[in-house]
Amino acid sequence: MAAESVQGRQPILGIAFFYCDGNSQYMASDSEIVFSSALRQLVTQCFKARGHQSVIDAVKARFTDRTIFSRDFVHSSLKWIAESFSEVFILIDGIDECPDRENFCMSLGCLSESSNVKVLVAGRPEHDIATTDVFRGTAVLKIDEDVRDDITTHVRWCIERDRKLRRHSAELKVELLTKLTAKCDGM
Repeated sequence: MAAESVQGRQPILGIAFFYCDGNSQYMASDSEIVFSSALRQLVTQCFKARGHQSVIDAVKARFTDRTIFSRDFVHSSLKWIAESFSEVFILIDGIDECPDRENFCMSLGCLSESSNVKVLVAGRPEHDIATTDVFRGTAVLKIDEDVRDDITTHVRWCIERDRKLRRHSAELKVELLTKLTAKCDGM
């Protein structure tokens, strides 16, 4: 199915995303839910992009009512469905909120073996994530200082705009600004 569906047609991009939210029991979910969500999104796009019966039949054959969605099955299915696209982009934000980061990194390592899959992972630079094999030697964009500057600018603006706060001394305003931004950690 896979190679046949891409050849001779316009390039078709697959895009999947997931936001790990530590304040939500479901959205701060384990890695299986993150990658299962990506799989579901790509299968849906595959159906929408092509109305060909052969593609629909291949997907229906792979995912039956009796399919057990184990971690290995999800990994192999992600690789399998990725072949239906010219390129696949998967964006995962808030990886530092994922409770099973070790499994996430192992899953990401399996997925990175696919040549047409590109993954962007965003999150705070937690040591256990940054030192795993899957992230060694990869490009890292550090934005902490830029975010901190933006937060400082916003807090300063709020202090100056607030009628009660702007009446206070410059020293108190500096102390407020320092205390409010000291541990913002990009949030």
